Amino acid sequence: MGLITLTQEQINEIISDLQGTCQSLDKVIYDVTEGAANGLNEVANWMQFCDVLDNIIFMCAECGWWCEAGDYAEVQEDNPDGDVCSDCGPDEEEEEN
Repeated sequence: MGLITLTQEQINEIISDLQGTCQSLDKVIYDVTEGAANGLNEVANWMQFCDVLDNIIFMCAECGWWCEAGDYAEVQEDNPDGDVCSDCGPDEEEEEN
């Protein structure tokens, strides 16, 4: 099977289906493309897709949920990439101590 190019409508649907869940990216791509792509490795415009995805949502490294891009925890020394959601990040009380 060859590579497929996601439409803007499919990109929007994938992001909508992921946000606020812990679903697999590959499974949602498979579902949205109705089996035409078995995951990101079968998407021709994957760089464009990832750019859009990264500007809207991210997967929290701690809990595995897809969160809004603005929901990053404060960047910590042990997490310089800031890829943890605010729910999993340190509490404000912990930061003060």
